[in-house]
Amino acid sequence: MFPVPIRAALAASTREEASETTSRVDGRRVATQAWAIYPKIRGVDEALAASRRVRATIREVHPEVCFWAWNGRRPMTWSKKKPAGLRERIALAEAWLGAGILKRARGDHLKKDLADDDVADAIAGLWTAHRIAAGNAESLPASTPRDETGLPMEIVF
Repeated sequence: MFPVPIRAALAASTREEASETTSRVDGRRVATQAWAIYPKIRGVDEALAASRRVRATIREVHPEVCFWAWNGRRPMTWSKKKPAGLRERIALAEAWLGAGILKRARGDHLKKDLADDDVADAIAGLWTAHRIAAGNAESLPASTPRDETGLPMEIVF
């Protein structure tokens, strides 16, 4: 899990600039892996700022929180990067969507381009989207705080 980017750092054009902005606020630096997703985070943030409909639709999920809830509110036994961890996550997905869901979800994408654990994470997001649509979703924290722009700060599961 990455720390949430500081909104001002999203405007940075380099990781170093984002790290300097972030460091001034809370002393953290921006990791290379986190920086790689800044453009996507910036795009979502801009869409949320521009549209009331988008704000009512977009929800934040975290796959491991989703798997925790899906697994009877018990943490998964193994890391998703371990074969046993992938198997326990896929077992939940197959119980819901049927045998072979990993292969069906992958489609024509090669493993080198789309890791199995990333496919499993996407399925956990889909499971949560179904809970949201059915009105059964919950969030952490249970009482949702808002940021300075009024956006909810929550993980939905």
